[in-house]
Amino acid sequence: MDRLTKLISPLFSGARHSPERRDYHPERYLGHHIALVTMKAIWWTDDANLVMAALFHDVTKPEGTYIENGSYISNPRHAKTAAELIVHNDDVRYYVSQWGADWRKVAYIIRYHMDVKQMTVSRIMSKHPGEMGKLLLTFRWLDDMVRRYEDREVFAYLGKGIGWHVRNIYPHDAFSFTVDHTRTKPERFPYLKLPDCLPEKWMGLFWLIFQLTVWKEE
Repeated sequence: MDRLTKLISPLFSGARHSPERRDYHPERYLGHHIALVTMKAIWWTDDANLVMAALFHDVTKPEGTYIENGSYISNPRHAKTAAELIVHNDDVRYYVSQWGADWRKVAYIIRYHMDVKQMTVSRIMSKHPGEMGKLLLTFRWLDDMVRRYEDREVFAYLGKGIGWHVRNIYPHDAFSFTVDHTRTKPERFPYLKLPDCLPEKWMGLFWLIFQLTVWKEE
C-alpha cells in the first residue's frame, strides 16, 4: 500500500459495515455500495472526476444516526460534509488530483448528488448547465442501485456523444455490476471479486476497494 492510500484508507473504515436502507440498497452495506458505484464509474465512464466522486460521495455517511431500530443509517448532511472533506482536506485533494481528477468538480458532484435525485432531467440541466449537469446526470445514474431512472434519460442528454461519459452500456460488461445481480440474492453477489476486476489503469484503487468489500463476522 502506498503512502497516499495509507493516509486515505482510515476515512473508509466506518463504511464497511454500515447498513443501508434495503429498498434503495439491496447491496445491504455502505462499503458494498461505494465499491459498486466506483466500479461502475470505472467500467462505464473511465472518467476520473466521476470515479473519484463515486469513491468519496458517501464517505461521511456513517457519521449519521441509526433509525428504524438501527436497521440503517440516515445522514441528510452527508453530501455537504463529504464535499467539504474534498475541499478542506489537503491529503484528499492531493489524492484526487493524483488520479487526474479536478477536485473542484469532484466536490461539486458530491455536493449536489442527492439534490438531483428528485429532479427531472431538464431541471438538472437548467440548474447545472453544461459539463456539470452532464456529470451530475451521469452520476445519478451510476449511484442508483434499483433503477429509479430510465436509461433513456442518460441517452437523452449524452445521446450521440455518449462516449463522452458512458461507454459499453449495451451489452453490459462481462461482470455486469448492476442491480440485477444484487436484487435477488445480494448475499451471493461476489463482492470480493470486485478488486480483481479493476483495469490496469485503476489498479492503484485495489486496496481501497478490497477494504470496502471484505467482510469479517464480528
